[in-house]
Amino acid sequence: MEPLAFELELDGAAWAEALGWAARALPPRPALPVLAGLLVEVPGEPGDGEPSGPPAVSCFDHEVAARAQLPAEAVLAARGAGRVLLPGRPLAEFARALRGGPVVLRVGHPEGGAAEAELVGGGARFALAALPLDEYPTAPPGPPPAGTVPGPELAEAVAQVARAAGRDDTVPALTGILLEADGATLTLSATDRYRFARRTLPWSPIGAAGPHTALIPARLLEGLARTFGGTEVELAFGAEDDGGGEGLLSLAYGARRLTTRLLTGRLPGFARLMPDPAEAATTVEADAAELAAAVRRVMLAADQQTPLRVRFHEDSVELGVSDAGSGVRGHERVAARRTGPALETAFTGEWLRDGIEGVAAERVLLHATTPTRPVLLTAPEPADYHYLLSPRRVS
Repeated sequence: MEPLAFELELDGAAWAEALGWAARALPPRPALPVLAGLLVEVPGEPGDGEPSGPPAVSCFDHEVAARAQLPAEAVLAARGAGRVLLPGRPLAEFARALRGGPVVLRVGHPEGGAAEAELVGGGARFALAALPLDEYPTAPPGPPPAGTVPGPELAEAVAQVARAAGRDDTVPALTGILLEADGATLTLSATDRYRFARRTLPWSPIGAAGPHTALIPARLLEGLARTFGGTEVELAFGAEDDGGGEGLLSLAYGARRLTTRLLTGRLPGFARLMPDPAEAATTVEADAAELAAAVRRVMLAADQQTPLRVRFHEDSVELGVSDAGSGVRGHERVAARRTGPALETAFTGEWLRDGIEGVAAERVLLHATTPTRPVLLTAPEPADYHYLLSPRRVS
C-alpha cells in the first residue's frame, strides 16, 4: 500500500466507540453510495511527519451530520495526515470486532488507483476500498451555541417524552420531539394525537435567552441521548444560511457533535388542553411499579388493541380486560388512594403503562375529570413531567 498517506495506531476500544457512534447517524437507505461512508480525517500537512491533532470520524447525508474526535490518549502512534472516505458500517463492524486491543489503520494511494485502507488488530486484517471523496458533500457549520443542560437530565427527559412520539412516517411532525428553550427553561414535548408528553427542566442559556424551538426526529434524539453520560450537552438552534430562522439543531458534548435538519410541520396544540391537576374531579395515587406491572400482567389476556378497563375505587385501582373472540379475561386490583368520586374509563394498555413508567417516580398520580376526557399522569413531586392520555370508547 504505497505511497502511504497516513498510519495510525489506536486504542481499539476508543476507536470502535467513535466509529460506532458516528455510524448510528448513517442513513439506512442512502440516496448515493458515498452517503454510506464515514470520513476519517487526520489533521496536518501531508507527509511522514506527525499529525497536528487527534483524528476525527464524521458523516453527512444532507439531513444529519455527525462528528466524533478521538481523545489524544487514544492515539498511541501516528504518522502522516489526510482524509479518506470508507464504507461506514463495515468499518464500524471491523473496529468493533478488534476493540479488545490496539489497532493499526493504514491508508495509502496505490499508483494509478483509488485510495485503500487496511485495519489490523491482533492476527486479523481487513482491507477496504475508499469511496470517491470528491463526490462527498460538505457538512454545514453548526449554529452558535444557545445554552447547556446536564446530560443525565436531558437523557431522562428524552426517554420520558419519546414514549408519546408517533411511529407513522407519513406524518413526519408526529414522529418528532419538540424542544423549546425560553429563559432558563427547556421544554420537551411529543404526541401521536392520542397521548401527549411534556417535560420541563432547567438549562443555562448562553447569550440571548430565546425563545428557540426545534422539532427533530424522536428516534434520532432517543439514540443520541443514551450516549450523553455525565457530560454537559450544548444546544445550538439556527439556520444553515445563518439567516436567523430555524432550520438546524446541533447537540455537542465531549468531543462529539451532531447537527440535524428540523422536521417540517408542527405538533398539534395539546399543551393548551393540559388540565390543571388541582381542578381534577378525581385523583388516584398508587405505587408506580406495582401499577405498571399489573397493567402488563392483565394485558397478557388480550392483544394490545383490546381496551383495558380501569375503575377508580376508594382504596384501589381495578384493571380488567376481556377478549371477545377467545373468551379469555384478565383482572387485577392494585392498592391506591382516591380523592373525589368513583370513575370508570378505558385505555390502550400499553400506552397507560408507558405513562406510568414515564413518570419515573415511586408514586404516580392519575387526574381525571370525566370518563370520556383525557387522564393526566404526573408524579406527586416535582410536577415537571405531564403525560396526557386519551381514553378508549367501550360499549
